[in-house]
Amino acid sequence: MSFYKIFISISTIIYAYFILSYPISYYNDDSLFFVNGIINFSVIDFSPHFPGYVSIVLLGKFINFFLNDAKLSFFILSSSCAIFLPYIIYLYVEKLLNKKIAFMAFCLSISSAYLVNFALSMLSDSIGLFFIFLSLYLFESKKYKISAISLCIAFFARPSYFVFFFCIFFYILFIKKEHIKDIVLYFSITFFLFLLFIYASNDILFIQEG
Repeated sequence: MSFYKIFISISTIIYAYFILSYPISYYNDDSLFFVNGIINFSVIDFSPHFPGYVSIVLLGKFINFFLNDAKLSFFILSSSCAIFLPYIIYLYVEKLLNKKIAFMAFCLSISSAYLVNFALSMLSDSIGLFFIFLSLYLFESKKYKISAISLCIAFFARPSYFVFFFCIFFYILFIKKEHIKDIVLYFSITFFLFLLFIYASNDILFIQEG
């Protein structure tokens, strides 16, 4: 194992211990809405608020199946995405450039005060960013179908990052257009399944709330 990977592994473990040592607390009402959504998904009842953040709800429900504690489940989901975000950035930059620059990107990201805020605020930012970079890494690894699914998860976790999604699609369309078919197809399938879950849970009231 190289020095970079040893350093990254130790740093990530220490950072995880640092973050997980904090008490779980709600940053604002949105944090509470996400937790309520894991318990009972209803956009009308602000659990969570529109547009529903359905990928967060489903991931939270999966974790909560084992823990039976919605607040802890959402904290683990949001904080874990923040904790592992520098590592996935490292992997992505390594694919694009080299290990040295990737290591610099890791050090910059894990030392950022914003990362601490993402990890502890119990909001959707860390989840959206993690799955965006995971999608980019998978794309560079030529795993286009899983990349599209990950990108859709990111979209439904943090739709306000729409600028990132447009940039990614335009990049694929004009630079990597030979892969656009797989990306659009699997993104659309995942998109439809998420919408189906939203409609099944909220019916036409979801449209009215929107």
